[in-house]
Amino acid sequence: MCGCGPAGGRFARVRPKSPPPQASFNVASITKVATGQLRVTFTTAFSSANYATMCMLEITNALSEGRSIKVDSQTSGSVTLNSYNASANLADPTAISVVGFGDQ
Repeated sequence: MCGCGPAGGRFARVRPKSPPPQASFNVASITKVATGQLRVTFTTAFSSANYATMCMLEITNALSEGRSIKVDSQTSGSVTLNSYNASANLADPTAISVVGFGDQ
């Protein structure tokens, strides 16, 4: 995830059906926990769990309306993201981009 310069940021872009990430900085690993759920583990942890996380979905089919993504849990060393389809069920998007901003 990336943010306040290299010392305080991280970023990743990953296709959930085929990790590892396509691009990343300060990310040790990305794990597919379950369908629609990814955990991003940082190389260097933030100073606390009080950092900002932004995430976006990439959907490449006509069924993208109503899709959403949210932070499921966040610690100083990782963040878990949940991606939902229009029926509010966990579902894999085409790709997820995630950025984190905070102190180390």
